[in-house]
Amino acid sequence: MKVLVINPGATSTKIAVFEEDQQLFKLGLDHSAEELDQFDKVIDQADYRKKAILDAVAEAGFQLSDFDAVCGRGGLYRPIRHLCRQRQGHARCGDRSLR
Repeated sequence: MKVLVINPGATSTKIAVFEEDQQLFKLGLDHSAEELDQFDKVIDQADYRKKAILDAVAEAGFQLSDFDAVCGRGGLYRPIRHLCRQRQGHARCGDRSLR
């Protein structure tokens, strides 16, 4: 199972890719005060951080379809809808988790 792990912090976003217990990729994305000052609320950073994550993952040679799961720390982000799909042997996101 290949997992994308996301840890959004105050001024950085750390991401890693694991396959089973082996780390395949790790990166810290720093966000300057100037970049973050354009957002009134933390939740307003979601699209900005999502783009940074998706760009970094693609640059590392991964496609979203490579991942069996995405794990994120924090409570402000919803599941990424296009990653929630039924896969044999794995649970899928239900409608309630996408609200």
